[in-house]
Amino acid sequence: MKIIACRVGQKAVYDDVYNHLYHLQRFVGGYIETISSPTGFVIVCDEEGQLKNLPDNPTVDPITAAMWRWPVVIKGNYLICGQKGDELTDIPNDQLTNALIDILNEVR
Repeated sequence: MKIIACRVGQKAVYDDVYNHLYHLQRFVGGYIETISSPTGFVIVCDEEGQLKNLPDNPTVDPITAAMWRWPVVIKGNYLICGQKGDELTDIPNDQLTNALIDILNEVR
C-alpha cells in the first residue's frame, strides 16, 4: 500500500507498506489506532504512544492538524494513507500528496 511514512527524526516520504495488520503494527511499533480526516486521509499510529512515552513526532504541525480539524499530537511513528469504506488504501502519488509531504517536512 502506498503511504506517507512519518518516522520520528526523519523526513516524511512517499513509501510502501503491506496492507496487513502485522505490518502496520510493526511500522508504528504497537497496536494501531486510526484517525480519519474529512478529506479521505487516515493517520495510522500507535494507540499506546502516550502510555509508552514515545517522542512527539514533530512532523505533525498546526497545518497538518488543521486538516483533521482538531489538535493532533502523535507520539512515535505514524503513516498517512487513503480510505475507501472501511478499508485502508493507497495514498495517490499526486500533487496533493506531494504538497502534504512538503508541508510535513517544513517543520523538520
